[in-house]
Amino acid sequence: MGFIFTLLSRIAFPAPPTPAGWLVCFFFLGMLIYALNGWRQHQPVWDKREWGIFIALLILIPLTSLFIGIRLSSASARPLPGLPADAPGSALMVFSAIPWMLAAGLLGPLATSALAGLAGLIHGAWNSYSFFSLLEFALIGA
Repeated sequence: MGFIFTLLSRIAFPAPPTPAGWLVCFFFLGMLIYALNGWRQHQPVWDKREWGIFIALLILIPLTSLFIGIRLSSASARPLPGLPADAPGSALMVFSAIPWMLAAGLLGPLATSALAGLAGLIHGAWNSYSFFSLLEFALIGA
């Protein structure tokens, strides 16, 4: 286990899903749409203040998702086939969830899901090498 300052030293490598992975992605996308449609009544009306908060949190997402983390290592871990040799998904970015968790209390489920999806996209490209992280984070955010 060791401190890492940024994920930008690694290459962004979003691997496409397998055919079974596409089925799971569409299933999770359907769950996300169903959940957000059901929680529409919990979405507050936005004015200038909420838009300002959303933009500020949107700017914070790349900063918190790419910088200051901990690399979790295991000497016995084997790399996945077709992916870079260092174990994917082994970095824990300490402040990654703070912007979208703040959005959950301040902006409602739609903004939270959008911000969490952006954090998942960044996590998927630079850490786990999977687009599945986008839907996973967005569903958690919702």
